[in-house]
Amino acid sequence: MTSVTTVIFETKDYSFFKRNNTNREIKPKRVTELVEIMKVTPNFFELSPIKCNENNEIWDGQHRLEAAKLLDIPVRYYTVHDVTIDQVRELNDYNSKWSTSDYIHSMITEGNENYRQYKIFQEAYGYDLSACLMLLTGRFSHSRYTTEIFKTGNLVVTHFDDAVKVGSMISQIEPFHKNARNKHFIVAFNKVRTHRNFDFDLFMSKLQMNPKLLVRASTTEMYVESLCDVYNFKTRKNHRIEPHELSFKGNNGK
Repeated sequence: MTSVTTVIFETKDYSFFKRNNTNREIKPKRVTELVEIMKVTPNFFELSPIKCNENNEIWDGQHRLEAAKLLDIPVRYYTVHDVTIDQVRELNDYNSKWSTSDYIHSMITEGNENYRQYKIFQEAYGYDLSACLMLLTGRFSHSRYTTEIFKTGNLVVTHFDDAVKVGSMISQIEPFHKNARNKHFIVAFNKVRTHRNFDFDLFMSKLQMNPKLLVRASTTEMYVESLCDVYNFKTRKNHRIEPHELSFKGNNGK
């Protein structure tokens, strides 16, 4: 059980504190903001003391400490025993939202290979969180539950090679359609290309001939129709791909 030592201490010995590498990285912008707040709030650390564990590792307040160093002022702190990194993420996310990169850094530092693969893929193709999670887990939809799985460290990458394949295809489409990184487009294309009749080389030849057929859309279903229009241009009936043949439920089995 987590217990809190209610005695609050004060110190200017900044070396007393240690950094927990699984915590999020320091953001200079946040430190600068806190410096300005502390300048006009003399009792800042009375209101918001630093929290650390029994090993003097900060788990809430690392940006406050950096701001205090710049101002050369004492900090106040207290100790929380038996705290876990999951509790750190939960509390810090409540106080100041963790970014996607914060979670990735924390999980990779813990040695989670799934998040290392996520980072490699995201940096290569630049898709947003929901698109990356859908491709890397072989799904055609995204939900709040999926995001929570990501935040709690339970992401399991099952379709890395397939996601890279899709990313490579979309990169080739992008010169003909500037919105190819749109989440709806990515999901629509990923679904269309799983159809038994789909041939990417054939699709690209059709797209090069008729780029105007691929129009900007606001929904996944509308993008599917547009992609099918491109693919079906002068295509024999038994080789066409019809939107009604595609389902958006379940996992990508490839």
